[in-house]
Amino acid sequence: MASQATIISHFGYERDSASNIVTGGGLEWLKWDVTKGMSINLALAAHSADGWTLATNSNMTDLYNVFKFGKSDWNNNLATWQDSTIGRSGVEYSVHSMFKSLFGYTYTVQEACEEGWAEHCQINEFLWYSHATYVGSFGGYGVGGLSDQWIDSTDGIAVPGMTSRAYLNHSGLGYGVDTVNSGVGVALVRLAPITPTPVSLPTSVSLLALGLVVLGYRRRQALRP
Repeated sequence: MASQATIISHFGYERDSASNIVTGGGLEWLKWDVTKGMSINLALAAHSADGWTLATNSNMTDLYNVFKFGKSDWNNNLATWQDSTIGRSGVEYSVHSMFKSLFGYTYTVQEACEEGWAEHCQINEFLWYSHATYVGSFGGYGVGGLSDQWIDSTDGIAVPGMTSRAYLNHSGLGYGVDTVNSGVGVALVRLAPITPTPVSLPTSVSLLALGLVVLGYRRRQALRP
């Protein structure tokens, strides 16, 4: 059966549902789940021929400041952990959902169960992650992401309610170009192509005709004694 693609669009960023490319802010982003489980070097080896490069901390900060995630001052100058945690209901949670519809998931509770994290299966500590590495501060590599998770109590039993979390860690937690994490992708970007302004055919023909008339008039003027 044929499926019809739709345009997913939020806060000036959009993706054709049949495509892995998110466009916005003058850049194209490769969906984070395309490179999940890859190191930075592997991701660049697979995609750099198509013009993709590793996103910078400025790219990530600009992206986060568009979506906000409950925080309006994401900063690209600090090699520190920046974090915003909000309740799962309401407008800001819907923003998290909008983001994951564009950039995809890099880790889910189903994967956690398959990997043997039984405690996560039992209490649904988290439902999904969307994480990616990028160029961090002071020559290192940063990690940024979103997650939905249960609010845990000290006895290990989940209390009612959910939180949605966003973070940027420009210092990178020891990530390097060959670090592999099955639940983390690589943030790759490239300049978005400039779409030329279309010129209608009737307008072009009219301009050409007018130019010929002017040339003809000048020629007749030049030939007059």
